[in-house]
Amino acid sequence: MGRHKYTIALPVRNGGHYLKDCVASILAQTQPDFDLVILDNASTDGTAQWLASLGDSRVSIVPSASPLTIEENWARVLGISKNPYLTIIGHDDLLDPDFLATMDRLIEQHPDASLYQTHFRLIDGSGGLVRPCRPMPARESAAEYLAARLLSRRDSFGTGYVMRSVDYERVGGIPPFHRLLFADDALWISLMLPAWKATHPEMCFSYRLHARSASGSAAMIDLIVSAQAYARFMAHVRQQDAGIDKVLCDLGGAYFTPVLRQAHWDEFLRQAAVGGAVSASFLAQLEELAAFFAPGRPFQRRPPMPYRLLELVPRGLPRRVSSRAVLRLRSWTRTAYHVLKGIAGVRE
Repeated sequence: MGRHKYTIALPVRNGGHYLKDCVASILAQTQPDFDLVILDNASTDGTAQWLASLGDSRVSIVPSASPLTIEENWARVLGISKNPYLTIIGHDDLLDPDFLATMDRLIEQHPDASLYQTHFRLIDGSGGLVRPCRPMPARESAAEYLAARLLSRRDSFGTGYVMRSVDYERVGGIPPFHRLLFADDALWISLMLPAWKATHPEMCFSYRLHARSASGSAAMIDLIVSAQAYARFMAHVRQQDAGIDKVLCDLGGAYFTPVLRQAHWDEFLRQAAVGGAVSASFLAQLEELAAFFAPGRPFQRRPPMPYRLLELVPRGLPRRVSSRAVLRLRSWTRTAYHVLKGIAGVRE
């Protein structure tokens, strides 16, 4: 490429009507100096046929020969030909018509920044407003961004950022963490470290929230696998940046300790539902993460009393039924919590 200023990369699998709305919002940009590259992941819902019918010279489609994992499909962004600036969008998110035009002004005002963003709104499955994103400062370092994330004062997802393509390639693209959990945060921190992030105060895109999948416990296990990769990433980054190191020392334990405990409790429930027990290897993973994010704070191996009461229920069918009921309740309450807090589940 190189004939335009921006590349918009859109990884998708079975995007349905959300994809059509997303593409329409991209093609309606008032700043026309862009290419849209759609990375279709072996869709089976007619997505490929619809994309082929677009007939817009700005749109190119990069199909996959067979289904890929979400990590593999997003990794293909690294290999496509790019214009000087790159942004990635989820297939169910929307750009306002002036998104790229606003980015133009932001880049012109702050040529020394290494990452660019605008404010945005969170929408539900039908496009209704959930809430505006939390306020962001006009200028933010990697350490400041991380602190805001660990304090739950910042909404951040994979959509809405603009970066230089050479910088994206320099850091190796989005890291292939399991199901890409924590991967976008790691990417933004990597891109901010040489300089800083500039943010425009206008809301210029919409991020669509989804309830998490039915199996909340499985999602927590996914989270732990990704957290291990994130910890390895942070172990390297904190050696490069004293600010990052201080933030992790001050806030890492308070943020991750409840997550690790909840992962332990959910795995306890999941195993009780099938008559099993939490494995030693899973406990070892939790203890390793606790030692990294909360050094000096011993990991609590035993679940709280309400969970342990299940051990008093007779083994066999009664315990399995009771555990599954609690697990369903945990999944429902977590879904409600994440929707209210504006934290989306895993998407592609």
